Amino acid sequence: MSKEIDIKGKYVFMTGADGGIGQVCALAMDRAGVNVIAGVYPDLSRAEKLQEKASDRLKPLVINSTDADSIAAAKKEIESIVGSDGLYGVINMAGLSGMGPVEFFPMKQLKMVFSVNVFGTFGVTQAMIPLVRKTQGYIINISSDAGLVSYPFAAPYCSSKFAIEAISDALRVELKPWNIKVVLIEPGNVQTDMWQKAVDGVQKQIDSLPPEAVDLYAEEYKKWASMTTQGMPPERIADTILDILTSEKPKPRNVVGEDAQMTQVISYMPDELRDTVVWKFINSYQSEDKDKK
Repeated sequence: MSKEIDIKGKYVFMTGADGGIGQVCALAMDRAGVNVIAGVYPDLSRAEKLQEKASDRLKPLVINSTDADSIAAAKKEIESIVGSDGLYGVINMAGLSGMGPVEFFPMKQLKMVFSVNVFGTFGVTQAMIPLVRKTQGYIINISSDAGLVSYPFAAPYCSSKFAIEAISDALRVELKPWNIKVVLIEPGNVQTDMWQKAVDGVQKQIDSLPPEAVDLYAEEYKKWASMTTQGMPPERIADTILDILTSEKPKPRNVVGEDAQMTQVISYMPDELRDTVVWKFINSYQSEDKDKK
């Protein structure tokens, strides 16, 4: 059993720290004595609100992870903060959801999902690797159980998370010579407003569909609208991050949540069986909704 590492005073940079799971995780690391450089979307009010809840150790840093110039500017700022100490960890938390049938999902919206979830993660990681190399530290990518099994009407989101899995698997081997640990967190449903906003927006999406799409997919959309979004508290993700940062040999993959564990089981199934299980899973929301009426 490896000994626990003392992370007090170490520098960690995290994107998406200004809301939802990210804010909870940033504040948890701050309470643990970590020097958190908290990446927030270009909105000074968000940075101020986060700072009000944290100690002086936490430093909000405005960054747009979809913009190369913003990433480069953030790197320079981080270098000035950490100096020769380097970065002990980079946590890619920023993300967008994306729901809708492949046949009619807007390409513009798909590009935005990938811009944040994939290209943003890739760009931030690429820029920060030299700083993490100095500490032989950690790169933690927040994936999802949606990176294990692709669900109907969630292909945009799922495909972006599958991409994060692929990037992480390659990077884990590439950085092994420098003992940099590349770790995936694959949570199930979490109590956050990101997925709830996606579900709440189902009717808006239906209204924007062309008539033929409504005829084909409206009922399936409504099943998603019936789904419950109650999940685990975001503190479980924060605890997982702290466990990883204090471990000499963290697990490459960390499945968090009972629903994510079930998804992992489904991912091992043969294709035909998996498709059947997924189809029944989606249709169960309709039957549950009817039972409530």
